[in-house]
Amino acid sequence: MLMHLGFVWEQRYFELKDYNEKNGNCNVTSSFLENQELADWTAAQRDDYKAIEGSVKLEHPAVLTPEALTNKRMDKLKSLGFDFDFGRARTTAIKIRGTSRQNVVWETHLEELKKLREEKGNCLVPCRYRDNPKLGIWVKTQRYQYQHLIQGKKWTLNEDRTRVLEEIG
Repeated sequence: MLMHLGFVWEQRYFELKDYNEKNGNCNVTSSFLENQELADWTAAQRDDYKAIEGSVKLEHPAVLTPEALTNKRMDKLKSLGFDFDFGRARTTAIKIRGTSRQNVVWETHLEELKKLREEKGNCLVPCRYRDNPKLGIWVKTQRYQYQHLIQGKKWTLNEDRTRVLEEIG
């Protein structure tokens, strides 16, 4: 019953507000294991925003539900400094294959890798990276896909993604 009243949206909003107060931003990544529901919810808000703005077309048009992203809710998120473009690698020229959710995950890991490079001066991430296990696996996967790409095999790592990864090292 509470879900029908928009309770879940409000609950996640307040969790995001707390996250923002603790971390100084609303950039909850998919690797935020402390609250995976919040990570999924923020990704869903970005997907909904993109659909509303027309930059992404959904297979199933959104139906206005108590959990739908409305203008009022967009304003609430914006007042927290919520970045609807977070995880998009800030380069709209990149053509990335896959679903919108896959793109957000890929770009979120890319942002994490860029941050790590800034902090450590390199992109040497072990597969079993204790600080961020998902990033370690993602980097290993990118390396594996890159090997397939240079061997001429088709893979999901396309030329645009390869270029972005090569630019950061």
